[in-house]
Amino acid sequence: MSQSSFKNQNPEYKRILDETDDFGSDYLNVMEYGVSKIRDDILRLMAMAYSDMSNLFWKLGKYVKGVEYGKKPIVLFEDRGIFDVDFDFTFHVLGNNLLELKRHDEALCYFQRSIAISEKYKFYKNLSDSYMPLANFIDRLKTIR
Repeated sequence: MSQSSFKNQNPEYKRILDETDDFGSDYLNVMEYGVSKIRDDILRLMAMAYSDMSNLFWKLGKYVKGVEYGKKPIVLFEDRGIFDVDFDFTFHVLGNNLLELKRHDEALCYFQRSIAISEKYKFYKNLSDSYMPLANFIDRLKTIR
């Protein structure tokens, strides 16, 4: 009996091959999930680091750098498709930097995005943090006019 005939006619050999195929497929699915999860975690950490640097530059009065670093995490957060408290914070900090640079329309846009996420997911601290600079900005406008 040739080797190929043996393989085709032996039920035990076929069963082992089927189990191996199932195991291999399951193993690869687990690996794909693991790689996807690790990628997601790395993107999240990178986005949070950029956002934190933007906040630091805002506190240091380096607003141009704050805007530069504040825009980088947006794409990373959007790629993840998860609009969480950290994504919300990114918009808030970017709005703060833009407000200091007197780029009011842009700042307003980012504050509004922060507020929308805060309201949707009930991030009340972030919500109040984003409303406070807006209130100050409105007061400044009243003084100017």
